[in-house]
Amino acid sequence: MILIDATYINAGGGLALFQYLLSSLRGRGDFMILRDVRITDLDTCGYQVFDIPPRESARREFYRQHQGRFQKVLCLGNVPPPLALKIPV
Repeated sequence: MILIDATYINAGGGLALFQYLLSSLRGRGDFMILRDVRITDLDTCGYQVFDIPPRESARREFYRQHQGRFQKVLCLGNVPPPLALKIPV
């Protein structure tokens, strides 16, 4: 499973690219999405979605609880994972 970390993506061009990415990947694999709670209008049908507030502490807690569930991480917004991971990022 691949995690798409879009915690700090919520408006503008970043959101448009995120929407395009999700529409392009739909049905092509097993993906988890870490989404900013400020995003309300996004089609995430077919994805496992986790909504968190845009805080480093929330991200850190998510990664601690779920880090064994994904094999790769794609971080949007140029913000790396808050924990050191032994998988491709």
